[in-house]
Formats: sequence, structure tokens, C-alpha cells
Amino acid sequence: MIEKRTKVALIACSNGMGHVRRMLALAKSLNELGANPVLLAPKEKCERLIALNNSFKPKIINFQSTTKNKDWLSGKADNWTKDLPDLSGYDSIVSDNLLEILRIRKDAWLSGSFIWQYALSGITTDKIKSAEKILSKYYPRMISSSLFSADYLYKKTRLFNVGLFSFYSSHENEDSSDILIASGTGGSIEDEVEILVDKISRLSRPILGTIWIEPALWKSNMPPWMLPANFTPLMYQKLRCAVVRPGVGTVTDCLISGARVFSLYESGNYEMKDNALKIEKAGVGEDSSDTCLAWDAALDYYKSSVAQAKHNKALELLDRNGAMDAAALILGNQDS
Repeated sequence: MIEKRTKVALIACSNGMGHVRRMLALAKSLNELGANPVLLAPKEKCERLIALNNSFKPKIINFQSTTKNKDWLSGKADNWTKDLPDLSGYDSIVSDNLLEILRIRKDAWLSGSFIWQYALSGITTDKIKSAEKILSKYYPRMISSSLFSADYLYKKTRLFNVGLFSFYSSHENEDSSDILIASGTGGSIEDEVEILVDKISRLSRPILGTIWIEPALWKSNMPPWMLPANFTPLMYQKLRCAVVRPGVGTVTDCLISGARVFSLYESGNYEMKDNALKIEKAGVGEDSSDTCLAWDAALDYYKSSVAQAKHNKALELLDRNGAMDAAALILGNQDS
């Protein structure tokens, strides 16, 4: 049993669902180890993910970090910590992808697979230098899923690699006949994906199963075999492959369900490019420079039992216990 230093603040970056999802998975594991996690994140996103996954609900403090791509580029994100509540009562702090927390709590853990100032095209030199100053001063502890860890983290942080963060260790289903097409919430590829989706809707049915579509791009006049994605565990269980923007949260759920990932993303997003390359290197997905090419490659995979068998072998090598391993690190290394 944990006898002291058990109150843990988990700060989720507000840019996209993946950050909140990772912190919720970590909260679940911390709770199982006897700690008291408190999640600082957009409440609506938290409650949606908890309902979708029937997951543990920690105490939630509604918090918006104002750290979307446009905020970093405009300079608005630099002072996101000013809106934080008092953190002095917490034994440990975990900040997801946001290293400025170290100015308030030098003992804070970072989590995530990248650092914003190195991940965005167009970020100014002074912001990069500011990040360098924080990293060199504090040399922070950072927990990352090894599949996605950016190469520079090995030099700039005390990096602890773990597996994938998930609510479940596995929810694979042999009856996988569906495809997901999703553009995500943090990027700028919706127009390209919308063109692809509209094209598919006008053609004859390409697969036996359902094609799940990014909800914002689904239209009521689409054929019945095209449905708005609900991102539930049941939807993921039925996926054979996914044509998606490779954010860590969506990719994790796809891989844990057994689906192969075909990556599409906006140019200039180094994080997405890096994720796509790492997924491909691991043998569980493919990087594509074109949305239509990604779709064509997914269809080829969908029809190939040989390719599917090879993919399943690569999946077996993935560590799926990241959230529990991260929780154990946080509770066992608080004084390091």
C-alpha cells in the first residue's frame, strides 16, 4: 500500500483527445495502485471518454491549457500555467507534453512523446530557445510510449520508456471487417479527407464491412455502409485497418484492437510525420504522402491474408502495459 505522497495531479494538454485519454488511462492505473489521482483537463472531453470506455472516473478539475497549434505559433501558449489552480497540495505532478510546469514544480514528471516547441513548423526561434533553457535547467523526468518517443527526448530529458497507454490490455476481435477514416481534431487535413470520403460515397461498396467516418465529415445522404465514427471499444474491435491522422490516442486504440494504421497528415507537422514513420518501422502501419494513396493501400491490405498475418506478428511485439508501468514509476520514484 502507498502510505504517503499519494495525491497526484495529472495535467492534460487541451489539444486533442489523445492527451486527455492518456491521462485518464494513467489515472485508472494510479487508482488501482492506491493513489489519489486528480485530473486537470477539459471536463467535457473527460466525461465523453469515460462514458465511451466505461472507465474509472477520477476527480476532474475543468482546465483548458490554451495550447493548441495556433496558440503556440501566436505566443499565447507560453503562459498557459497562469490559469492553473494551486498545486502545492499535490505530492506528484504529471504534465502531458507541457514542460512549462517545471517553472512551478521542478519535481514534476512530463509525459508524452514529443515537445511542442520541436514539433511545429513555423515556431519562432525564441520559443525554441525558451524550451531549451527549461530543459537544460531542470533536465526533467519524462515518461513516453517507446513506440512514439521522439529521438531528441533521449538527450533532452531523463526518459522512461513504457508501453502503449490503454484502458484495456487488449480487445481484439476475430470478426474485423470494418475500416475507419478519421482526420482527428488537432490538424488541418479535413478538406483532403472530406474529398476522399465524398468520392468513396459515390462509388460501389468497396468492402464487406462498415466504413466509419470522422463525424464532422459524415453526411446523412451517404450510403448505409458508411457511418459516423463513435470511437467506442466495440467500433475499434471491428476494425481491420484505419486511415487516420496518426495521433497517439487514436493509433493506440487501433493497434490494441489489432487494426493496421495507414497514416495521413498535414505537411509541416513533425510530430505526425515522426509518428507515421515509427509506426511503419514497427511493422504495424504505413506512412503515406497522399490521402488517396493511403486509402488504396488500406484496401490492398484489407484483401490480403498474407499481409494481415505479417501485421499480426508485428503486433505481438508491442508492449500494451504503459499506463500501469507509468503509474508504478511515478509512485516509486517520487524522491528521485
